[in-house]
Amino acid sequence: MIINKEKKFFSVSIPKTGTFFRLDYYLTANDLLIKRKGVANIHLSAIGAKKWFLEYYKEDYNEYNKVIFVKNPWIRLNSIHNMLYGKKEIENKKDHFKKYVMEYWNRSMDRFYLLEDGSEFFDLILQADPDHLRNSIQKVNEILDFQGKEFEVKISEHHEIYKEWWDQEMIDFIAFREKITIDKFNYTFDN
Repeated sequence: MIINKEKKFFSVSIPKTGTFFRLDYYLTANDLLIKRKGVANIHLSAIGAKKWFLEYYKEDYNEYNKVIFVKNPWIRLNSIHNMLYGKKEIENKKDHFKKYVMEYWNRSMDRFYLLEDGSEFFDLILQADPDHLRNSIQKVNEILDFQGKEFEVKISEHHEIYKEWWDQEMIDFIAFREKITIDKFNYTFDN
């Protein structure tokens, strides 16, 4: 979570959208001074963020620029599975991945940025994908009047391995589960 009271800026992160990169990058602009893992409340949904803001900041959140980042859902699932299981000894990781996607996946990105009534809580929903990251960071820099350091956009090598593991049933399932985000940003399995 990044909050800057002076610039009226508030941001939470969807898991596996570059959370810790942004926490490090905006460390000097973040009133909360959160730097590394082990800190609660960095991955809040819109509902949780609204409640947190009202409880702890006790200000009108409508006065703040509220920002959240999204990512291509297929790539995001690759990253989540790799983070959770990539280094574990699993007999057939491809089968394990399919089971994870088809049976356990229930954390679509839209639940992070939509309120109970389907309205959007965040003023800006920015893309954390490699092709869009620099522009998204620039938008935040402008809001914060922040001069950030140069950074390298990294593409994890595990994505190519995972890409081969997707079958049409899995692709279609995520297209259904993540329909709002996919439609909003024109994501496809191949981009």
